[in-house]
Amino acid sequence: MRRSLVVGILGALVALGLSASAAAAPAGPDRFGEPVYLAVGDSVPAGVGARPAQPGYPERLVELLEGGYDPAADKATPKAAVDFEIRNLAVSGATTATLIQSQLGPALALIEERDGTRDPFDDVEVVTVTIGGNDVFGPAQQACFLT
Repeated sequence: MRRSLVVGILGALVALGLSASAAAAPAGPDRFGEPVYLAVGDSVPAGVGARPAQPGYPERLVELLEGGYDPAADKATPKAAVDFEIRNLAVSGATTATLIQSQLGPALALIEERDGTRDPFDDVEVVTVTIGGNDVFGPAQQACFLT
């Protein structure tokens, strides 16, 4: 009799614990990954030439994004993490032509991969494109310097 009473009490406690944890769990899909910030471009997002040496602006922007900006607010619960995964494909010296040639394919593949998953939280949410300086200043420098 005593054993069945203990088992009954334990069963009731487990049932209460399960119902309490189920009630406390947020509704909606489970979070598998983090939203992605994708940067493509030239030396500006790559961080080359900064003095003192520092990462490019994408790393700084991620800090701001993680500080409170939630691009997935319509998908996330109020307590959802807003950590961003950064993918910086920028290359120093890139021009518009070299960006299209070497960065565009991997960028599009990443967007397709991440936005095609069942997890609505790991999409590519922010994209920056910083290009053109080398397209303009390279030819301008060549025209200004005597060879």
